[in-house]
Amino acid sequence: ASTAAAKAAVADRESEKATAADWNKGSNVRGSHRAEAASNKVEEAARKKREKALLQASEEEEMSNIVVKKKAPTTGGKKKNKKGVGDLSLLEASLVGDADKKLKAAKKKDREKKEREQRLKEERDKKVKENASKNKAMMMDNTESMLGDLDEGRSANVAASK
Repeated sequence: ASTAAAKAAVADRESEKATAADWNKGSNVRGSHRAEAASNKVEEAARKKREKALLQASEEEEMSNIVVKKKAPTTGGKKKNKKGVGDLSLLEASLVGDADKKLKAAKKKDREKKEREQRLKEERDKKVKENASKNKAMMMDNTESMLGDLDEGRSANVAASK
């Protein structure tokens, strides 16, 4: 660790010397150094651009040497529909396809919504019927218990009158 610290200290001293020497120079000298660095950067960019252009040209030349075998035209058989394959026809085909997809999606969404509403309506109706049958059963039980009391009371009255 001490050797690393010593090396770092030496490097710091050298950088301080370089900074001090730079400050000792006049501002014109520093400006010329900046201009020189900028011109070097521009020259480097131009060199890279030329190399890239040469590389692309050589690749294109290699690609042009590749021969694609074409099928021999057949005299018989089906004839293809010669529909325009220009940019406009491709654009039109894609727009029509997109419109069809949107229309189908909208119809599907509406159909699912109607099915969901129908299912909810059936569930509500089922609950209403169950509640109605429970209420009716409860009312019938109450009525029968009331009638049972009347029958007992009547039989007691008949027995008392005899």
